[in-house]
Amino acid sequence: MKLDARIVLVVGLVVLLIAFVFLFAFGGSNEVRNDENLNVVATYSIIYDFVKNVGGDRVEITTLVPIGDEPEEYEPLPEDMIRVAEADIVISNGLGMENWLSRIIENVGPDKVVVEVTDGIIPFYLGEGILKGDPDPHAWLDPKLVRDYYIPNIVEALSDIDPEGAQYYQENANAYIEEVDNLHQWIKAEVAKIPEANRVLISSEGAYRYFCESYGFEEGFIWQINAHEEGSPGQIARLVDSIRDKGVKALFTETSVDRRPMEMVSEETGAPIKGVLYSDSIGEKGSKGETYLKLMTHNVKTIVNALKER
Repeated sequence: MKLDARIVLVVGLVVLLIAFVFLFAFGGSNEVRNDENLNVVATYSIIYDFVKNVGGDRVEITTLVPIGDEPEEYEPLPEDMIRVAEADIVISNGLGMENWLSRIIENVGPDKVVVEVTDGIIPFYLGEGILKGDPDPHAWLDPKLVRDYYIPNIVEALSDIDPEGAQYYQENANAYIEEVDNLHQWIKAEVAKIPEANRVLISSEGAYRYFCESYGFEEGFIWQINAHEEGSPGQIARLVDSIRDKGVKALFTETSVDRRPMEMVSEETGAPIKGVLYSDSIGEKGSKGETYLKLMTHNVKTIVNALKER
């Protein structure tokens, strides 16, 4: 009898275990199971945020460049090779932002699916320094380009590799595009509060050309793009002369760069640093720039508050 009882107990436990596994794997949820989600690697946090909004629950997404770090200056880590190798798709900005990505792809194999979400954008080009003539990669700082190129390109990329999710991605994209367009309309209204003579945006890195061209600012900067000579005496002297000529009354620095060069400019000109802007990275969770929409809202509020006074 004892042996029979043990057999019954073991059989019962096996049946219960099989039922549990079956329920866990196939029942009780309308969500896509994690092991069926697309494994997406974004190159840095701005792209990560865009893909997250479009991909929703159908993607598992990570970013190579940590939040707060400079994508231009990033040095890939050994674990990045593994993440890229295991990814279904790698989504990048392009326009020369991630020149280091080619080294990873060479190691993991040329058949890896890599998509540049700036495809179709007619870029501005860098006008000085060792990268003169290269495209300016900071197109995401113009929300119109995010609306018209970044998001549609992400939808196409995800749908190509996951056709069953195409409608889901498009619906998510439609909702997000509406938010981005609302942001664009709000920025136009906010910028109108700034007298035209005051619409000069001075930052450390020349990351804001797309923004400035879109909303009617003159751009000034110490260096044109990160990852080359930054804050040299010649660069600082040139900007100091320009600020004095134009009578600029407000300067800005960025969250992901050394603020000391701009402090030197401020000391030389008497123009105060009136705020810190986001450019190449979203902020940490809980910060004012934790998403693209929030970072752009923070930037515009900071710029308008500093420049609207006559």
